[in-house]
Amino acid sequence: MSKWDKDYLDLCRRILSEGVEVENRTGINTVKVPSHHFHFDLS
Repeated sequence: MSKWDKDYLDLCRRILSEGVEVENRTGINTVKVPSHHFHFDLS
């Protein structure tokens, strides 16, 4: 498993444990974690 796969799974765990459900105008709520960023070295 690559580093990026692990980072993605960590984000999924964080969303499930710390995420906040947010209502929106479409009627399909989302679960959000504020200010999470992935950083990729594209060089």
